[in-house]
Amino acid sequence: MTLRLPAVTLFVLLLANGCSSVRRELIETRTATHVYRVPAALMVEGLATLTPERQWRLAKEGPNLLLLSPWRRDADLAELASSDSTYFAVIHRVNANLCTLKITRKTQTSNNEDAPLSTYVYDGQTVGTWHGQNVGGANASPNESHARRTAIERDLVLEWKVLQKLEPMAARDISAEVDSRLRAPRGQ
Repeated sequence: MTLRLPAVTLFVLLLANGCSSVRRELIETRTATHVYRVPAALMVEGLATLTPERQWRLAKEGPNLLLLSPWRRDADLAELASSDSTYFAVIHRVNANLCTLKITRKTQTSNNEDAPLSTYVYDGQTVGTWHGQNVGGANASPNESHARRTAIERDLVLEWKVLQKLEPMAARDISAEVDSRLRAPRGQ
């Protein structure tokens, strides 16, 4: 059975989907630049409380705090491939009572291999290494059957969740501002 939608209905559905995408992008842009009205130490506690599944550990302290999570298996497709991820969060102290947050997710997908070996270097110092088999090093063959792909991206969805929990009034203000901006006539 084929579902046929009138052109107007299809246009409305596409418009609604586009608006939610633009809304999400605007919220993520504001989230990325948000300055929290909490000391950095409280941000560390907040992250640990709000995302206990990440099992954050403080890896480096200084003007910026670096927190790391252990590797976690996201997907294991029998003998075909696996996907593992870890997170790191940088909390930048703006002053004694203000800080910013940047959460990054690193995902490694590999064919028929165990958890990856990775080393984080921050400010020129090694701050963490996880065990696994080091594949793709200097002696690796370009034809290895267990190719590994790495993706590193900022996790603004997780940052938005943290903002909603730690500073709900600021999150509501951002959401209201974005909604107002989307309702405004074009050209204003």
